[in-house]
Amino acid sequence: MLQLFILPLDKIADLLLFMDLCSKTLSRKPTQYTISSFCRGLRMSVPLGAFPLPKKHDLESFYPGRAFGKLIGGNLSVITSLCGTPYELKVVGNLTQVEPDFLRSALDNEERSHTDIEDNSIMILTNVPVMRTFESYDTLPLAIILTPDYIITVCLEDTPVISDFNERTYRSFRTFKKNTLFYFKFLYKSVTYYLKYLRQIDKLSDEIEARLRESTENREILRLLELQKALTYFNASLRSNGAVLEKLMRLRSNHSLQNIIKLYEEDEDLLEDVIIENKQAREMVEMYSTILARLADTFSSIMSNNLNLV
Repeated sequence: MLQLFILPLDKIADLLLFMDLCSKTLSRKPTQYTISSFCRGLRMSVPLGAFPLPKKHDLESFYPGRAFGKLIGGNLSVITSLCGTPYELKVVGNLTQVEPDFLRSALDNEERSHTDIEDNSIMILTNVPVMRTFESYDTLPLAIILTPDYIITVCLEDTPVISDFNERTYRSFRTFKKNTLFYFKFLYKSVTYYLKYLRQIDKLSDEIEARLRESTENREILRLLELQKALTYFNASLRSNGAVLEKLMRLRSNHSLQNIIKLYEEDEDLLEDVIIENKQAREMVEMYSTILARLADTFSSIMSNNLNLV
């Protein structure tokens, strides 16, 4: 899933829009010029080149002037329909002049958290938690690309971290021109979901332990292993996220990036809160991992003893 937080496109993204022939035009008593031009386009196997204007007609421009840049085929409806497809990356890259590697970085499910800096943009990739089922958890890479004009997020799936920032709630995230504050709110939201899922895992482990005390069935052992796997994913992601957070704190003294990632006092306070919450989540993961490992060893020993008695 890729989101570009700029609307409307023709005004904020400085798009030059062209009105072209569409199927509706042919259904509204088209002129002979329209029909001949349409047929010419269907028959030609080479670029059409310049179209001669019909007599006594001039081109109409809504916003007169000159423009330079890459010409992207399609209209806003086509661009909208490309959302969620690989072609969307090319469109967004052309509109924002962002490195294609930045946009593709989050499409690798195994990508670890890191930061990349180019001349006019910075890509910050972190791993966010996702809940597959009530007892199955995973992490996904989420890339946030900051430029002087845009904030772009790229993720393989629609996660709760991204869903909380939508057309109904975006007004509550007042950032004005502080792009970094917007990003740090993403980070904070991600950490809160880590903590939420960890509390759910803790409750599930207590439930499994209670069941195992009554009957050491394979199903409960497998549930325990599933939770251990989730904690392993969380531990690796939180460690790499912590390294990114520390690097972001160091970037505040990099004056060459002030036009992209300028930290205000409010930003630094929020970033410090995120670092503290991330450390708390790591400590919880380590504690729960130790508990689950000992719990699994204990019941494995019990099952082994029961087999020996038989």
